[in-house]
Amino acid sequence: MIAFMCFFALLALTLGQETQECGDFCTANYSPVCCSYDQGTFKTFSNACNADITNCKKKTRCESMTNGPCDAESLDKCEERVCADVKEPVCCTNLDGSAPETYENTCEAFNAMCARKKRCYSLEEGECEA
Repeated sequence: MIAFMCFFALLALTLGQETQECGDFCTANYSPVCCSYDQGTFKTFSNACNADITNCKKKTRCESMTNGPCDAESLDKCEERVCADVKEPVCCTNLDGSAPETYENTCEAFNAMCARKKRCYSLEEGECEA
């Protein structure tokens, strides 16, 4: 019985530490950073601390982070990737207001966005609805 209680106490401490590792507080200074993700999406954060905490809590990570808000310049830094021939369709909702586009997979979406100097506002699993 004591071993059982110790196990749950340890589990509770471990789970509590997981959420604390992400942190909860950043200064309010505005020093924007652009975070690029492996799906080919970009997001501007008010500062690097906010980017780190948000990504930690969402269990995501920036593939690269550059100073300044995301803009066309951040897309100039894209490098085309070699994509596996895998059909896992994704729907890209573009920032420019154009119609959503379906790509074979996230890698193909990333390459298309880099080539067209576009960004996805969101990238969802599955084909875009007509």
